[in-house]
Amino acid sequence: RHVTTGTYLNLINEYNAEEVKPELQGLKDHLVAMTQRYAKAVETVTAVDDSAYGDFMARRLVEMAGVIVMGYLLLLDANRNDSFKRSAEVYTNLAQAEVTKHSDFIANFNPAEVAMYKVD
Repeated sequence: RHVTTGTYLNLINEYNAEEVKPELQGLKDHLVAMTQRYAKAVETVTAVDDSAYGDFMARRLVEMAGVIVMGYLLLLDANRNDSFKRSAEVYTNLAQAEVTKHSDFIANFNPAEVAMYKVD
């Protein structure tokens, strides 16, 4: 539920407001781009007035929010302690692939086909 009410997006935006060292700005830029994809995906899902479709997409939205939040947490750790920089870089690369996968699926999905995915 929190993915469609803005709770996660607000949390992500709070993390984004934190200043980072110049050498970490590239990582932050990737997280900003992922956040934009996430926000667009949330908008796409909430624009469809169909609870089955919303439920079907909820897991993807939660996973997107989760990897973005984790990316920001690692970025902020790296900002405080250089030993986290490599982990933040690796994780952000993996997170970017996850966000792209889910946002592309949502963007290209026809809500009228949600019943095809239902297990009887």
